[in-house]
Amino acid sequence: MGTEIYVQGYRNRRPAGLGADRVRAILGVCGPGPLYRLAYDDAHHCELSLTGRTGLATSFAILRPCDHPALWLALFAVLTEGPYVLFAPDGNAPVAAGQTPDLPSGMADALGAPVIVDTPGAIRPALFG
Repeated sequence: MGTEIYVQGYRNRRPAGLGADRVRAILGVCGPGPLYRLAYDDAHHCELSLTGRTGLATSFAILRPCDHPALWLALFAVLTEGPYVLFAPDGNAPVAAGQTPDLPSGMADALGAPVIVDTPGAIRPALFG
């Protein structure tokens, strides 16, 4: 796909998120990081960049996301379990699942209101058109 997907968590307009261990478990990786390979088969792989000092995954990135359904299923699980929104530099409006995250006003002004998706398969079309 050749882009990045940024995932950021907010609650009450402040950075928030799940525990980093939980995010790694949802995405199927372990270890100290901060860079993890997400490999689904020989043709479908990408990387997860996850850093943080507080033990919370308030933000992370998927580098060169692939089109394997397992990636989108994992991202949907992150969106539904945590207070996250995801967006791409070349994408449309940010994407969320469940309820709309309480984004900082500057972010909402710059990116627009999040599109709420209800299935993993809806993320890519909402994000990239």
